Amino acid sequence: MFGQPLRFLTVGGATFVIYFSLQYTIERIGAGPYLALSIAYAIAITYHYLMNRIYTFENKLSRSDIPTSLVKYAVVNVANYVLTLGFVGFVRSFGLDIKVGMVIAIIFTSGTTFLIFRHWVFKL
Repeated sequence: MFGQPLRFLTVGGATFVIYFSLQYTIERIGAGPYLALSIAYAIAITYHYLMNRIYTFENKLSRSDIPTSLVKYAVVNVANYVLTLGFVGFVRSFGLDIKVGMVIAIIFTSGTTFLIFRHWVFKL
């Protein structure tokens, strides 16, 4: 009963570490915060897709089904990315660090993302 949600949270936690570590590192080597966020997001969601497909949802898609799931996954993540930029812009308007907006976006999108993945993206 709690297997998929627990695996989703585990993958999400690992993705969080990758995302924040990359964003921090890329920004420290000279990229602006939005460029660093964008690069980190792209790398982290690649990991996120693979781990959710293989581990969380134990998805046994045939090779012909993978492009469809990737498109669905991309749709969800583009929406999440736009929300992330909105939250980041909002918190930065108050002088807060970009990471505050990143955390708020993750909290806001996690539950709905799990349900969308389970019932649409990785549904067999």
